[in-house]
Amino acid sequence: MARKTDAGRDYGRPTKKRKPAKRAAATNEPSAAFLAALEAQRASHTTPAPEPTPAPTPRAMPGFYYDAEQKKYFRGKPPAKTHLSLHKLVVSTPTASSARRFDGRSNVATFLSMRQVRAEWTSRHDHDLARLVWRKAPCITSLLSPVYRPVDMALAHGRLAVADATGSIAVCELTEAGVQSSVEIAADAALQMTRVQWQRAYQSSTPALGYTALGGANRPGFLRVHRENTLLYNQALQDAWCLAWHPHKSTHVAVGATHKKARAMVVDIEHNQRVRGPSSSANSDVFAQAFLSCGQVLLNGTRSGVAWLWDLRAHTACLQLNLPRAASISDVAILRNDVSCILGARDGGIERYDLRALRAPVLTYALPAPAQAHATRLAVDANETVLCGHASAHEVGLWDVDSGHLLSRALQTPADAQLVGVALDATCAWRVRRHFCFLLEEY
Repeated sequence: MARKTDAGRDYGRPTKKRKPAKRAAATNEPSAAFLAALEAQRASHTTPAPEPTPAPTPRAMPGFYYDAEQKKYFRGKPPAKTHLSLHKLVVSTPTASSARRFDGRSNVATFLSMRQVRAEWTSRHDHDLARLVWRKAPCITSLLSPVYRPVDMALAHGRLAVADATGSIAVCELTEAGVQSSVEIAADAALQMTRVQWQRAYQSSTPALGYTALGGANRPGFLRVHRENTLLYNQALQDAWCLAWHPHKSTHVAVGATHKKARAMVVDIEHNQRVRGPSSSANSDVFAQAFLSCGQVLLNGTRSGVAWLWDLRAHTACLQLNLPRAASISDVAILRNDVSCILGARDGGIERYDLRALRAPVLTYALPAPAQAHATRLAVDANETVLCGHASAHEVGLWDVDSGHLLSRALQTPADAQLVGVALDATCAWRVRRHFCFLLEEY
């Protein structure tokens, strides 16, 4: 009989998986020799950090001192170090009463009552402060014009010059009470006056007055300069449209005149010399001119709506700026930065341009109104914060130069009156820094 083996007895039964026996936990710590070898291996792979080198001592130089923060030498002696004390760092908070003390609107009643108490001792300063009361509407004062049919005007340091259509010029003192001490200059009754302008730089007590006129009736126009009742200069020109005094030289004046092939020129009234302007692609009459603050560059605004820049040291025009529409340029104003110019067009548009980018206007103060064509005049105050101009023939506005916001509508003239000029001056009225707009109407 065959013997049954173990394989035969366990055949077909599932076998049990035997788990390996657990090893005993290693309780022995690494030896000191092994740790020393490991530290030696780490030290071989790391490089020691370099020791910091001491900063070189600056060499002493006679007449100079060394600034350790800026690491530079400066001439002179080092400034003394001041230590701020604690009482200088304390900022006192104003009380409610002291805050109201400087508010013109909240303290008007108190100021008026105090003025009534000390009425007999009221000074001119108090009289001026009374006018600083805040108003919502502009205060308008009407003054009679010294001429019957005004054409143009110029205002400087309280002296008002008004050109009449008959050919005469009235020079008077403009005060709060009205027009005083009028002096008449007989220009020429047969010719049409165009522009008048006071001298910007002068050494005498009173500035000179320059004025231009158009030719007609077989007679040429002219450029003339008067001081008081004395004729200083007389130059015959075919048609003189405008003039602009040099900002630094009292004897140089620019003229926009159509004379032979020239459209603009600079005249030296002392030596009777003329420098003709370059030929520009805009072959058009120059209606407005303005010097840059340096006095070497002249901006010309033309009848065709092109403003071109003339460097007096060059023989060609520097650049040209075209209006985005068909309109004549009637007045220009250049700010002190010499890159911003304000153009007043004959259609009533007043816009600010950047001479570095001959593109669309940067700011628009007044939108054009082609239906009301008139000669737009501009005036900018000495601080270049307020722009005055009449955007239409019957309305004058005040704008912020930087933002272009409309500050006030100064005047609405009747339908039968037409504005011919505006001017800004702060010396003819209050003794404080306030802007006043002087207007000229023709009835």
